[in-house]
Amino acid sequence: MILVEVDINYVERFCKISDFFEKVVLKRNWDSFITIILDGNKESIVNIIQNQILKKICRKVNIWISLTPETYPFSEELLQSGVKMLIFNSGFQYDQIDKIPKARKIFLFENLNDLLRNNHSDIIGTFSKVIVNMNDTTSLEKGIQSMIFKLRSNISMPIILAFRDIYPYFSSIASNGADILIYFDFKLKLSLIDTLLVNILDFKKVNGLIPTIVQDQYNNILMLAYSSRESLTRTLETREATYYSRSRKTIWIKGEQSGNYQDVVRVYYDCDADSLIFKVKQTNFACHTGAYSCFNDSSFSFGFLYDIIIDRIRNSSKSESYTKKLVENPELLLSKIEEESLEVINYKDYENLIWEIADLMYFLLVLMASKEIFPNDILNELWRRNK
Repeated sequence: MILVEVDINYVERFCKISDFFEKVVLKRNWDSFITIILDGNKESIVNIIQNQILKKICRKVNIWISLTPETYPFSEELLQSGVKMLIFNSGFQYDQIDKIPKARKIFLFENLNDLLRNNHSDIIGTFSKVIVNMNDTTSLEKGIQSMIFKLRSNISMPIILAFRDIYPYFSSIASNGADILIYFDFKLKLSLIDTLLVNILDFKKVNGLIPTIVQDQYNNILMLAYSSRESLTRTLETREATYYSRSRKTIWIKGEQSGNYQDVVRVYYDCDADSLIFKVKQTNFACHTGAYSCFNDSSFSFGFLYDIIIDRIRNSSKSESYTKKLVENPELLLSKIEEESLEVINYKDYENLIWEIADLMYFLLVLMASKEIFPNDILNELWRRNK
């Protein structure tokens, strides 16, 4: 995982934080492979919550928040807005953050020595990951593998190493299973961040190629391909899935001949930095045989049904689509939800209960779509409540 920490107050000396995301993060496609950590004072955090800026950003970018005791009281609102993780440092009383689920908490060590010299087992056990500030890189230069091994002997959880600048040994860090965090500064060449993913991956194991699993937004596995440095660089620049053909010995754009394009939503790399997953929006089908997937047919999901409902709302007339009719008559929609809720309560048997729940789920999804509430918004709220 690659993370970039952004100080809201620093960025807003140059531009609005919303403009930074539109003109830098999204324009440069960083959202396809980077998680952004936002840091800020109470005023800046309150501003992005109250003005719905954070909620809009979280729908497009993976966002974590670095908290202080001053901004901690807003942790519930941050999670409700779509923030994935909250970061805490030693300035907190740990009993006050117990109500935050372990899966959503990360602990920040301000320096490596603090982690290595002191026993923090009582603290670390209540967090899901740790971040270690690498203010002094001497220990890494002596041996990255041995240093990370030493860290893992102290803590058995995912480790993120944080740096102030682009570090020449990022590829060794990634291939040894540690994640990388850099602190954003406008003095940094943005092109260095653009190419960070390509430069930390291990292309040596498969003759300059990396196996790439392709998966759609509904988690169907579509195909297996191979990425070269050139093809991956082009993918990140254009968001058009581009691969390397081992038989033709050249790069190729998925859909260039067939029209079956893949729009890349997110790129993930594994703990050895030698395999990739492309999360894509598939046009038509992925397999050259005409099947949706090279492995099996697509599976049905609430996300898939939600997208069908969205398409009916946008592209159908009221006369031909019951879904469109419901959206244009809110009273009818609410009455159907009330009716189906009662039928669920008064179900007759097992099969009837499934039938009635299916009816209710359809009407609820139509209501969600009409109010621009996404399935992930509901999942995020349920995750926030998980203790």
